[in-house]
Amino acid sequence: MNRDETAAESFERALAAFAGIAVGEPHAADRKMFSIVATARGAHTRITAGGFSVLWPHRRTPFTYGHYLAPRVVSTLRLHAPSHSFAKPFEIDEATLARLGFFRGGARWFWVARSIDAIVMDCRLATMGSTPPTIPDPLPPWTPAEKVFLRFEQPRPCGHCSVAPERYRLIDDVLVCLSCGRSEQVPGLELERATLEHAAVAP
Repeated sequence: MNRDETAAESFERALAAFAGIAVGEPHAADRKMFSIVATARGAHTRITAGGFSVLWPHRRTPFTYGHYLAPRVVSTLRLHAPSHSFAKPFEIDEATLARLGFFRGGARWFWVARSIDAIVMDCRLATMGSTPPTIPDPLPPWTPAEKVFLRFEQPRPCGHCSVAPERYRLIDDVLVCLSCGRSEQVPGLELERATLEHAAVAP
């Protein structure tokens, strides 16, 4: 992994990885990046001479990552594709995924293809007992995200700044303080003592 190389240079290395050429030693960032492109909710990844981007379900625009991370993602996928080939869609089982990144939720299907100016990768959650279709199902379209807040009956000081905001943002099982912006995980029993409030907004 070379942070100093240009996006075009990273793309050339990604093309080399696509062709089966080694592109460097494993790095600590590999696990996190692979987990991002192989998320259970599905993802559409594009690698070009202009950069490295990932689009998830219900998003309007893709998120851009360091282009130097792209070659190792391609290399990892090729290593675990049947016969080390991207000729057809393939599945990676959950046990293998667990060794490659921070995974849960089952096996994944992958589609990896090259065009003139891009490498395109799609990931979807695998359906047990089935084989991946020739073309992946489209990702669900963008929809306004719903923000969820928690309001506690008794003032609850933030574990970081000690301020007791009127309410907290709730993301999964994590509270985000609206005063300092930091997050903390809290027991489910504590969440049950609060009132949920919803607000539909754009992401």
